[in-house]
Amino acid sequence: MFYQYNQSLLKNAIGEDEKNNIEKDIKTVNDQIGKAYESYINDCLDHYFKKGKSKYYDLENEERRKIVLKKYDNNTSRADFLIETDNYIFVIECKNSIGLRDPFYKSYIHPKEPHPLFSTWNRLTGSFNQCFKTEKNLSETFLNKKKKIFYMVVVNEMVIAEPAVFGMCVYYAKDPLFISNLNLTFGKFSMVSLPVFDYLIASNSLEEFAQTCEEKGQLVYNESDENTLFNRICAALNIMPNVNKRYDTSFWSEKEWQ
Repeated sequence: MFYQYNQSLLKNAIGEDEKNNIEKDIKTVNDQIGKAYESYINDCLDHYFKKGKSKYYDLENEERRKIVLKKYDNNTSRADFLIETDNYIFVIECKNSIGLRDPFYKSYIHPKEPHPLFSTWNRLTGSFNQCFKTEKNLSETFLNKKKKIFYMVVVNEMVIAEPAVFGMCVYYAKDPLFISNLNLTFGKFSMVSLPVFDYLIASNSLEEFAQTCEEKGQLVYNESDENTLFNRICAALNIMPNVNKRYDTSFWSEKEWQ
């Protein structure tokens, strides 16, 4: 609803100056929401992992970056969080929006000005690229553990068919004339909404989810499978967690907020 409201404001704006002012206000609010969003995830991870075997690292925190990364200066491109479980290292990038719900009011006039839809593509590829750079910059302490690496982009909005559309682009991106260096393999990355991520954390299901993604991802490359490529990609990326797992609601108890 927030993005729909923004779109309505921009469509009804009179003149470029008013549109520019509205865009600035929207950016300010988006930045504030984004900071609150990352702070919420940090609190959630801190609550569920502080007593367990799994560990998490907030890569915005300089001291924690030093533990995880070989280079930890502010200019090094990186994801937001890293979660270490028994068998996996999850590289987590947070996005307040995928971008598909951003305003599309600007006219596509000149070939040098790409359609706003490309900003969505750039945002998603950029997110996974941050995960890739984080993996490549892991310290020897982490690499020597030889755990599986799994990329996860967590979006603070509803995620429905977007992963499958993105997955189709990734599959055909094997053509170097289209795009290169995505550094993605089906079964080793996922895009989920914040509520799904919450559930995976609170139900201790991250590893189970990653294993399901890996199993489904292998089918994408199985050309002898009877299902069409689109169906295989949908199965590989539109995965819901096992909702029968016990969900720990202690994060929301009154004691935690006193």
